[in-house]
Amino acid sequence: MKNFMKCECANVTLEFIAVVVALMLPTMYIAINSIGVAQTYMAQQSAARAAARAFVTSSQANQAQVRAKAVAQTVLSDFKIPQREVRTSVTCSSRRCSSAGAIVNVTVSRSYLIQSGFPFGNKKLQIVVTQSAMTN
Repeated sequence: MKNFMKCECANVTLEFIAVVVALMLPTMYIAINSIGVAQTYMAQQSAARAAARAFVTSSQANQAQVRAKAVAQTVLSDFKIPQREVRTSVTCSSRRCSSAGAIVNVTVSRSYLIQSGFPFGNKKLQIVVTQSAMTN
């Protein structure tokens, strides 16, 4: 009877489960959401850079904005980000975007959902990336 009371075999299993639940699950949650945010940021940065280049290299000023937005959508679709989740805007520092020396700003924004794994606690994070380029 005394040997039965001294056996702590089950305690090791319970301690292991407690450590896994207490430490590993939050760590996994943070890692997965951090990877998702980083991937979204890199995708938006690539899209904004490509759109700014497309705008300043466009030969026709009236088609430059349409071309820039189309290029941004193409880059984002390569990263499997749906078009309906992203807003792309193109602005210029001067009245005429096609004039030499004008600064073109391309802004790509997306509302990214950080999931908690529970029905409650989900948060939306607004990720905004701006890329600037100068026309020749």
